[in-house]
Amino acid sequence: VLECDLCAEPRGYRGQIQNGCGNLHAPRVPGSRGPGRTAHILTVMPGFAQLVVCLDDSPGADRALEAARAVCAEGGHLTLVHVIPPPSFLTELAAGLGGGIIQDQGPLIELAEQWLTSMADADETPLVMEGNPATTVAHWARKHNVDVIVVARHGGPERQVLGGFSQKLIALAPCSVLLVHHEDTEPSR
Repeated sequence: VLECDLCAEPRGYRGQIQNGCGNLHAPRVPGSRGPGRTAHILTVMPGFAQLVVCLDDSPGADRALEAARAVCAEGGHLTLVHVIPPPSFLTELAAGLGGGIIQDQGPLIELAEQWLTSMADADETPLVMEGNPATTVAHWARKHNVDVIVVARHGGPERQVLGGFSQKLIALAPCSVLLVHHEDTEPSR
């Protein structure tokens, strides 16, 4: 019987979990119980079939992508999404009155598509959309019967006052939202 390199538990199927035992591992917390240098942080269920991970250029986005890949079922499908907000309302209003220039989103969309494509594995779909980020993701998830949306928590006091993307998404989403904390994110008190 093969055993996990980290926890010595029998290995399950080799899927999303690097060690194959079916458990995600984290560095062992000093004083915690557990074998070796690690502690289990989550026992993985079979996984989700249809996932969306929302990505931006924040440090937490990489961690959200890792989490999405970890909870994706074998044979499941992961879509990497980036939403580009439209030009501001005032810019559009000024342009409508003949006094402003509407920003051309084309180059920005093209760069975002290249970036997402570089991050996506061969069996994952990169998708760039335009619109209000939370509303656009929630609408797309509803239309495509998504099981879970994975998003990084950015945190910080300004997010609590202004309302962040993840808060809005949780309120609008037609499915579960997995909120992934970044190690630099300070917990709210």
